[in-house]
Amino acid sequence: MKKFFLVLICAVIILFFIGFNYLLWDRENKAEDIKTLKNTNDSNDVTINYLSKEMKRLNDENEGYVKELDRLTKDIELLNKKVNDSAMVNSELKKELSSKEESIGFLKDGYDNQALAAIINGWVENLNEGNFFEAYEIRFGHGINSENGLTLEAFTLLFKGIVKQIAVESIDEHMGEDIKANGQKAFNVVLEAVVDETVENTYFTNGKNSRIFVMDFDRSTSNWVITDIMQQD
Repeated sequence: MKKFFLVLICAVIILFFIGFNYLLWDRENKAEDIKTLKNTNDSNDVTINYLSKEMKRLNDENEGYVKELDRLTKDIELLNKKVNDSAMVNSELKKELSSKEESIGFLKDGYDNQALAAIINGWVENLNEGNFFEAYEIRFGHGINSENGLTLEAFTLLFKGIVKQIAVESIDEHMGEDIKANGQKAFNVVLEAVVDETVENTYFTNGKNSRIFVMDFDRSTSNWVITDIMQQD
């Protein structure tokens, strides 16, 4: 009987140690699980923080893109408005230019040969009367060839005290096609002049002088003007 109790006690002790070891093992496993879970949570917290920051950065970038898009859209609208305004201005300018061209054409065609001959006569009469400024204005005072023309002083020196008398003997239309092709008109003019023979290389000579007067329409003054005076062969 004593052996039975001894065996029973030993069995209980063995079972106690087995249970105790199991509890220790289970405790260690639980501790390891808790540690692992804690590390996982820490890692998750880091990931969540990183993702939160990344999400904020992306949202900030998106807001920046939205603002830039709004700015570009407004710029495009402004440019389109400027283009439309420019198109309207260009359209108005074209209409105005067309209207002026029609008016110029009307004025240009309104001059007949008699009216153009009167301009030539006026230039010669001013020379004859010593009105050199008025003669200069008819010849060089317009916008067509004023830059390449003589100065008033040089022009005056050609005639003052040299041409004693000058008059138009005849004016006929010059039929040169080269001149007509440029929209100009030309006239064969015979002038009767009295000049100081003591002066060499004068613009006119004593007696008859045959010249071709070339005339063009000056848009700046809306008048026909003398643009060139050439020797006639």
